[in-house]
Amino acid sequence: MIDFHPFITHFPIVLFFVYTVFEIIAKYKPEYDEASFGLLIAGIIFALLSVLTGNLAHQIYQENTISGGKGVSELIELHENLATYTLFYYLGVLVIKFYFFIKKKTEKKYRLLIIILSILGLILVVYTGLYGGILVFENGVGVSLIK
Repeated sequence: MIDFHPFITHFPIVLFFVYTVFEIIAKYKPEYDEASFGLLIAGIIFALLSVLTGNLAHQIYQENTISGGKGVSELIELHENLATYTLFYYLGVLVIKFYFFIKKKTEKKYRLLIIILSILGLILVVYTGLYGGILVFENGVGVSLIK
């Protein structure tokens, strides 16, 4: 079976980074606000797909591995948890951003709050990716042996 997780996982990473850039630009050029909404929603959709395919990849890994090595299972759990927290964090950012949009709260202090939240979200994205990279490059999780 093909593991779709490595193909999908890069989309939310890029979308959340670009979303943050668009949030910063929208502070000075409000016409970018709609694009930032779209990027945030697309990032959330791909993050959901990434979490689901990652959970499936973990299940397949567990079924086909006798022992993943010392600490690998804990590392996978940490990576999964961070990915799930990231997904829910950005859902929260979307709810807050949507609330401000509905209430027409467009003053700079509200925009600044969203920018700060989007930058803090990137910290979750980076740590999630860091642990995913450790799983692949240091522990060989999800890497097929050359036959």
